[in-house]
Amino acid sequence: MFSESEFGSGEGTIYKLERKSTLGKSLPFGNIKAKNRKATAKEASLKFIRKLEESESRGVWAGFVVNFRATNQTFMVLASKVACFMVCTDRESIPIAWFEENAILIKQTLIQVRYKYDLEWL
Repeated sequence: MFSESEFGSGEGTIYKLERKSTLGKSLPFGNIKAKNRKATAKEASLKFIRKLEESESRGVWAGFVVNFRATNQTFMVLASKVACFMVCTDRESIPIAWFEENAILIKQTLIQVRYKYDLEWL
């Protein structure tokens, strides 16, 4: 699922966030915006992350909000930290343990949405 948000906090900080959700206990590099079909998932993802890093140099808090549905945890991490991990590893995903050490744990609330269908007209 891809969704990018850019907004101000009202205190002068601007955020550019890529939101991700995964069922597993790691975030596969292929889940990070990778449209280049000729490159590996890691190469294409790293190219996208480098663009986010450019925003950091202009004073924008650019990074990821990653939800791990298996553990009901959500983390916020800078794009530059993710890029450093990707460059220094042979893995094809970022484990939740890395997020626990390098990211900010975000308080979350699980909201259930249910629908009621009116089928009496059938």
